[in-house]
Amino acid sequence: MSSHDESADRKQRIEEIIAACLDAREAGADLSLEEIVARYPEFEKELRDFFENEGFFTSVLGADDRRPYFGNDYEVLKEIGRGGMGVVYKCHQKSLEKVVAIKTIIGRSSVTPPDIDRIHKEAQRAAGLRHANIVAVHQVAEHKGQHFFVMEYVEGYSLAQLVRKGPLPPARAAQWVKTIADAIHHAHQRQILHCDLKPANILLDKEGKLYVSDFGLAKRMGESGRYLPRSALRGTATYMAPEQVTGDELTTATDIYGLGGILYALLTGSPPFRGRRLAETLKLVREESPTPPSEWNPKVDKDLEAICLKCLSKDKDQRYGSAYGLGNDLDRYQAGQETTARPWGRRERTIRWCRRNPLVAGLISAMALISILTVVMALSIAQAQKAALIQEAVGFAARDLAKTALLQLRDLGSVVEKAAGDATLSKLLASKNEPDLERYVERICNAGLPFQSCFVLNAAGYEVADYRIVVVAGKMVGIHQKTEGDLSWRDYFQGARAHTGLDARHSVHIAQVYRSLTDT
Repeated sequence: MSSHDESADRKQRIEEIIAACLDAREAGADLSLEEIVARYPEFEKELRDFFENEGFFTSVLGADDRRPYFGNDYEVLKEIGRGGMGVVYKCHQKSLEKVVAIKTIIGRSSVTPPDIDRIHKEAQRAAGLRHANIVAVHQVAEHKGQHFFVMEYVEGYSLAQLVRKGPLPPARAAQWVKTIADAIHHAHQRQILHCDLKPANILLDKEGKLYVSDFGLAKRMGESGRYLPRSALRGTATYMAPEQVTGDELTTATDIYGLGGILYALLTGSPPFRGRRLAETLKLVREESPTPPSEWNPKVDKDLEAICLKCLSKDKDQRYGSAYGLGNDLDRYQAGQETTARPWGRRERTIRWCRRNPLVAGLISAMALISILTVVMALSIAQAQKAALIQEAVGFAARDLAKTALLQLRDLGSVVEKAAGDATLSKLLASKNEPDLERYVERICNAGLPFQSCFVLNAAGYEVADYRIVVVAGKMVGIHQKTEGDLSWRDYFQGARAHTGLDARHSVHIAQVYRSLTDT
């Protein structure tokens, strides 16, 4: 490379640094000369020569620029702003008796005659935009080599000044970017790209109305809806889209990225990317993903964050297809509805619907609660009815069983009474013929009645014979097992003795042992 080429590259690099510093100041950065020199030590001499004489920025202009003259019809009132491409003045237009804003184009060597011609043509096209939220361009002109265009004057301040104070409430940020997106969509419908969307180019008047400014440097889309820039570096670096850094073709997606950058700044108080040097910033724009806004501001919810990051996607195809689509998603977000940037799951969709329709949700919940209570009451009643039926059935079964048992006892009692009155038993007792007595008792027990044991007591209450049914080796067998014990104290003996004096001889005495585990 020749020394001439190296000198040209160095000069171009210095101009880029100066433009970046001016843009950073316009975006709200408070840079001192020492900070600039520390960032770019290899260009210290040139940068000090540029900034030292009259402060931080004023020496960028020549004597004619510091006292601008735009013809007899305009009286300059004061300077109201400046950036890397020009200076803005508040002026009085005498012929119409109104205040206007005039923006000049700085005549640096990087602005060539073809650039001036293009800017004139694009500003003239932008002058055709008529929208409530776009700063109108009234005239594009040139006076004694000074190129300028006349714009609507907005009394207020830029969003860059507001962002310097900190992030905005997410709801307000969403509403403002929705308004800006509608204005940009209006421009896109007329084949005009802004390509330099940033907080410094959004104005807010005293009534709170937003305006998109700097359409004078906008780009005209071709028949395909795309524009191929002649310069790779247009716009402020911290808000530039990746395709602007790489020099690729610009589309409406470029402005979508700019809208996302504005939303990011409103939510976090800072641009999506900011490196220590211009080259570092451009590298971040090309290669890195922005830090999620919620990490800077926890008040930012997932839905709005998803909208913002969708706008800032490196891939143009992953951004919103139009500013209108972005505006619609912001409308849905503000209405508490599902957005295309972040589809909801079934559970979240139900919760959000209940939040949007609290009255209907409350009625449905009340109806559901009533239904549940109705079912519970019905089940309780059914259980109570079932319990009553069971109790009634048990009572009936118990009464039936008692009647059956009483009848059986009466039958058994008649057998016992008949046997007791049999003369054979008396004779056997008198003769003390034990073998025959045992066979007699066995015959009574095996008479088909459900006796497990049968025994005979004498008048004194002593057992003289018995027969028992027992289980031996898994079989029921009958055995004689006389105990000859004194059983006179038992209820069934005492009761039977008392029973003999009753007139109703057919009735049976039921001992206590039948009612419990013992008859004592």
